[in-house]
Amino acid sequence: MDVFTIFMGLYLLVAIFAGAMTYVEQHQTTTRSKVFTPLAYLICALWPLAVAAMLISMQLDRMAMARRQARA
Repeated sequence: MDVFTIFMGLYLLVAIFAGAMTYVEQHQTTTRSKVFTPLAYLICALWPLAVAAMLISMQLDRMAMARRQARA
């Protein structure tokens, strides 16, 4: 099992949890929106990607800084 498989598993868990919470929230409200309901599910699937991108960016920046310090 590699890191990518673990990452994808965790991503799916977070996205499923967010989708389930959105589903519960949508059923608790009395009004339905044809625009915001699908948008809410789309955001549930995509926001973990933004978090992952930020974490990867931070890690790459740290690695680049360590290389610069090693050269100096």
